[in-house]
This record gives sequence, structure tokens and C-alpha cells, in this order.
Amino acid sequence: MPPPRFSFTQIRTADVLKELKNLDPYKSAGLDNLDPFFLKLAAEIVATPITSLFNLSFVTPEIPRDWKAAAVIPLFKGGDTLDPNCYRPISILPCLSKVFESQVNKQITDHFESHPTFSAMQSGFRAGHGCTSATLKVLNDIITAIDKRQYCAAVFIDLAKAFDSVNHRILIGRLNSLGFSNDCLAWFTNYFSERVQCVKSEGLLSGPVAVSMGVPQGSILGPTLFSVYINDVALAAAGSTSMRTTPFCIHPAFHWTLC
Repeated sequence: MPPPRFSFTQIRTADVLKELKNLDPYKSAGLDNLDPFFLKLAAEIVATPITSLFNLSFVTPEIPRDWKAAAVIPLFKGGDTLDPNCYRPISILPCLSKVFESQVNKQITDHFESHPTFSAMQSGFRAGHGCTSATLKVLNDIITAIDKRQYCAAVFIDLAKAFDSVNHRILIGRLNSLGFSNDCLAWFTNYFSERVQCVKSEGLLSGPVAVSMGVPQGSILGPTLFSVYINDVALAAAGSTSMRTTPFCIHPAFHWTLC
């Protein structure tokens, strides 16, 4: 049975207005220098044209290039100041791109929850799920295996730089298999294309560097898209996997005999 189709619907001005009014005015502006304080202050005036711009993006389907540029701020964690591994990168995206992604993400997650898409083992970035639900699932499976006189081996896997490892072509294929329309696929193809990032430190800004892999760090859509990307892991493991994005746990059970 084919999956239910998903297509974008028109974003409402009222929803954008609500997002703008709820912006944190103390957040940093992105490389476009559009301050969230200004957007919050002018929300009633700019909500309508911004909504029109969002909906036009669905039709074209293109995303303004400025919204795909991230400023990366290196946050020192301690240790050797000359060692890049001692810094944690903080990615700052343009404010409007995050408002737009929030609306897109709501449409996608509402569709996924109303048409069960994710494996029951998937606990990452889902409403009503989290570390607790994933842990309870693993413990329940282990106890059940013991009660049935089975061994249960658990393998915990932590993916280094998991978000950065996503292959865009494979992810688009995943979305296609989940029933996303051709217009949606074209929009996401553009979403991933021509992305750049610059390092910003002590008032200085590096030149742009192309980003050809991964879901955008600091984005609203990133966690949902990564959950889509790894969802097939649980399906391939025949239900013996518990995942909370990363790390995830594979715990197959097999029969044993007590002597």
C-alpha cells in the first residue's frame, strides 16, 4: 500500500504573525543582519508580505540564497586554544529562515503523526517521546527476553557528527518513498543546494565555504529530516532497535537453554 501523499499547504498570515511576535528579541541576527528585535516590533506590518514570500517559495520552488548562509561562531570548550577540536561550533541562521522552517516543519510533523510514519522505536524529536520512552523500551525488551529464557545482546552506537553525515540525495529519496509530492521534493532539493557557512569570531568574518553534506546545524527542519534519514534503521532491524537520534541501540534476542 503506497504511503499517503504529502504536499505543502498555504501558510496563513495569522500563523506567521504569531511566530514573529514570539521571537526572542535578544537572539543574534544572521548574516543578513535582520534583527529579530526589529521583526518582533514590526510584526503587524511585515507579517503579510513575509507570508506572501513564504508561499511564493513553495510555488517557484526556491528559497532566498541569503537564508541558506550560516554564521558559525566557535565556542571555546577548554584545553588548547590552538586545537580546533577544543571549540564547539554554534551555527546562526537568518531569523526569517527559521520562522519559515518552523511553519514547514509543523506541516510535516502534523502529517507524520496523523499518518504513522516513524518506527515505534523512534523516540528522537517526536512529541511525547524522548530519552525516557527509549530507555523504557530497551529495559522492557531485555526483561521480556529474560522471562522467555532468551539472551538479549545490546549494541549502543553513537554516530560522530551525525547531522553532518546526511547524504542529500539519499534523504530526498527517503522523502520520495514517504509520499512527498514532486513539488515538495523540488523544494527540498533547492533547500539543500548552494548552502554556505562563514566563521565569525572577534568581529571578523571568513569567506563563505560551501556545505554539500548534512542537514543544516541550528535549523528547525534539521532534527525532523535526520529522523526521516535514520528511520529505516529500525525497520531493517525488525523492531529490535531503539533510537533517540544518536546514540541508538540494537538489541536482538535469541533463545538459550538453562542447564
